[in-house]
Amino acid sequence: MHGGTLSTIHAKSALDALNRLSNLALSARPNLNHGFMRSETAQAIDFVLYCERDITGRRRVRELITVSGYSHQEQSFLSEEIYRASDA
Repeated sequence: MHGGTLSTIHAKSALDALNRLSNLALSARPNLNHGFMRSETAQAIDFVLYCERDITGRRRVRELITVSGYSHQEQSFLSEEIYRASDA
């Protein structure tokens, strides 16, 4: 069991961050199966917190998702939205 870790990655959304992370891993090992790498990514990540800068330049939390797995059939990460900022 791992004690946990924190990391950052540039992305356009929380789900985009998961895709970018698995794509970066695939770029290092292109012979690996895409579905396998996405499954491994989903197994390793519990939450994704996505931030953006607001009009004043401050960073604001926009999304928080929990990751529960990867669907090979749908070829997508299984996630649940915990928080999404309103655009008001």
